[in-house]
Amino acid sequence: MNRRKPTAVVYNDVYKLHAPLGNAPEFAVRCDAVMAALRAAPFDPPIVELAPRLAQEEDLLLCHDRAYVDSVRRDVESGRAALTAGDTEINEHSWLVARWAAGGVLRAVDAVASGEAQNAFCAVRPPGHHAGVARGE
Repeated sequence: MNRRKPTAVVYNDVYKLHAPLGNAPEFAVRCDAVMAALRAAPFDPPIVELAPRLAQEEDLLLCHDRAYVDSVRRDVESGRAALTAGDTEINEHSWLVARWAAGGVLRAVDAVASGEAQNAFCAVRPPGHHAGVARGE
């Protein structure tokens, strides 16, 4: 009997709504490829898929400063093609999707911290792996 806890995978199709039209190397169709590969892989124990939660503004302020959070929201709502603080390309859905992405990571942390999962992988968009306290890249 296998007593190891599974790897959690956080994903939701809402992440594909962040689909800027520019030349970014990270495309929404990659979500489908990543998830198909994860679902087909013979993990032991099998992965457990977790739904993200929507991060609230107070969640975002745990790692980003107020000015940056406000500028991201303002950039998306004004229809800009990229963030003013960094080179991340955006579209009209990016603010909402970024909140789902941040909430997905928080859901993964909760799953590991509670013992629900051994570890976690978050297939989120926008990826945010270059984001800082006051800058997104």
